[in-house]
Amino acid sequence: MVYSWRDYKLVDEPRFELRDFTFITLGRDDDFQAAVNRFKLNAEKGMRELLRIDEYWGAGKSSFCYNLCYHINKDLFFDDKMEQVDSREKVFTHVLAIYTPRPCRLEALLDSTCKEGLSIPWRGREGKVGIDLRRKSLWLECVRKIAFIALLKAIASISKEELLEKCVGETMDRKDLFDKIINIIKLKTKDFIQKVDEIGAGNEDVYEILELILRYYMDFYMSPIDIPRHVRYSDLINLVPRLIWPVGHEKFKNSYDSLFNVPPGKGLNFIPAFCRLCRDAGIFLVVFIDEMERLPLLPSSVDGDLHDLAINALEYSSLTLVLIFRRELTEFLKKSEKRLHIYSTVHDGLRDFPVAVKITDIGKFSSVAINVTKEVLDIWRPENEVSSIFPFTEPFIRRICSHPDVLGFVRRYIRVMLDVLKWSLNYERPSVELTENLFDVPEVQKIIETVKKVEEEEAKKLPPE
Repeated sequence: MVYSWRDYKLVDEPRFELRDFTFITLGRDDDFQAAVNRFKLNAEKGMRELLRIDEYWGAGKSSFCYNLCYHINKDLFFDDKMEQVDSREKVFTHVLAIYTPRPCRLEALLDSTCKEGLSIPWRGREGKVGIDLRRKSLWLECVRKIAFIALLKAIASISKEELLEKCVGETMDRKDLFDKIINIIKLKTKDFIQKVDEIGAGNEDVYEILELILRYYMDFYMSPIDIPRHVRYSDLINLVPRLIWPVGHEKFKNSYDSLFNVPPGKGLNFIPAFCRLCRDAGIFLVVFIDEMERLPLLPSSVDGDLHDLAINALEYSSLTLVLIFRRELTEFLKKSEKRLHIYSTVHDGLRDFPVAVKITDIGKFSSVAINVTKEVLDIWRPENEVSSIFPFTEPFIRRICSHPDVLGFVRRYIRVMLDVLKWSLNYERPSVELTENLFDVPEVQKIIETVKKVEEEEAKKLPPE
């Protein structure tokens, strides 16, 4: 062996799970921002869309959408970037994005989110330690914030005098707390929650008052959310206002468990109920459903539910649907007229996603590849080593990216990068770095050819269960 992994400043041979779509996508800030702006504009207009992403295997569809959910939620939900505090009672103030890894019944659509949490991509240097807990914690904070968004809409919709009479009571202590609440209602939701928690740290009665206000609003102002055999509105009136309490408090925990940790379709884990609560609070939903190529192989009930989600514009007027398809499997579906009909009925009724997922520009794809190289290698670098693409050089990476069998395919690039790295250990050269001239070495060309064949075979297979 000419070189060792230590010479490459790595602790071991780099390995990467190519099916891990939760890895961070860097170098596409303009695409993410364009998509976020599109969803923001549509939510402000109250306009739903039915969209499809139909792309080839390995182009980065799942990773793009998972990362996009993170960006949507960061900007339009947690950071309150579209919230107008003076018109809370009239318009949508927030957008929440949900990523679902495969098509399923309506009662299971929120299942992965409830179990695994909201989208947070992980990075090479940070690794996966603690990421699962962060995702689950973010989901709990999201649920609590939904209650606060509804609460602020309630305060904006009901007169101060009515709230004092019906919810606050006559005691001076409670009136003083109510005055403190009124003094901060012009804050955006994130800051309002922070101020409430500062008050609540000294006097938990503030949560009692806010709970009563939200319950009163739900009882007398909101449209009832009664879904026979699934959800009773009386239960929601009792439980949802308790989500105002901090996520570590027993009242929040018990309420959350009663709403979400219940049999599928028996609480707010049922997407029709969740959607209606969000709509009444002023929250627009964007739901991404991946691996739609599974649909023709699933029970007809799944197909029926997704048709309902797409067609029932009245029930889901505040929900944009983004369905993700793998293009290669169309040939497989053509072998069965029934399967192709199911697939086409859903697929052909959608509009193309407004932002191109596959990157065809060499410069832009090279930028993404340089970032992903750094992140993947960082997983295997010692903590004291600087983050870098070493032993690769940027000109060498650009040459790989310019190859027509690699350009636009993130999976192929990662596979080629790792295979070239392993091969290069035994390749004699003047320096340890992998420079541009090595691209023309026959072994490198062979690696690219082999990876293309392997990926094309993978693309023809149905996703594993």
